[in-house]
This record gives sequence, C-alpha cells and structure tokens, in this order.
Amino acid sequence: MQNVRRREWLLAVILSAVAGGLDAIGFLDLGGYFVSFMSGNTTRMSAETVEVGWAVAWHAVGLVGLFFVGAVIGSMIAHIGDGRVTVMAASTALVGGCRPSERSSTRCRSPRCWGSLSRWEF
Repeated sequence: MQNVRRREWLLAVILSAVAGGLDAIGFLDLGGYFVSFMSGNTTRMSAETVEVGWAVAWHAVGLVGLFFVGAVIGSMIAHIGDGRVTVMAASTALVGGCRPSERSSTRCRSPRCWGSLSRWEF
C-alpha cells in the first residue's frame, strides 16, 4: 500500500464529506435527480421518456448537459497554473459563492431551510 501522509488523508476525508453533503442536498432539492451520478440521471431520463414523455425528461437532459459543460470547463481550468490547485480554488470559489438569496430569507429564516438549492444564488 502506498504511504499516505496524514494531511493528505485528512484532505481526502474532508473533500469526501463536502462532496457527499452537496450531493445529498442536491438530490433532495432536485426532487430525486442526482448532482454527480449521471448514469442515474440517464436511467431516470429514459424511464420518464417512456412513462411520461419528453416534457418531464428534459430536466434530466439538462442536468447531464450541465455536468458535461462543467467537466469541460474544469479540464480547461486545469491547464492554468498547477492544475489541481487551480481546479480546487475554482470549485471552492463556486461553492463558497453560493448563498441564500434575499427571497429565501423572507420566506424562511430557520437553518433547516438553508438546504434548498432553489433558494440559493450565485
């Protein structure tokens, strides 16, 4: 097994926890669509196309498209400076730049309401 430094292990644990938390919030807010699990979204898109029609399936198509665009932008950012650090800084800025919108503060001031991404803005 490869020797892993304690700080690298701690960074992996923290990043995994943040990613899992964002995935869970996104899944709940998007009504059962996935933030990072695109094969789940394509499965749901296929099922919705057959059962309901394209009118409902476009939500999943949009999520897959946005995931693709994000991957392309991330790979382009990786070519700037030290790739890993630059991508991490850009991701942190994007997630850190999200905040509850003023519209949400008038509807619900409780921390239990902060998890809904539809009330967040960039």
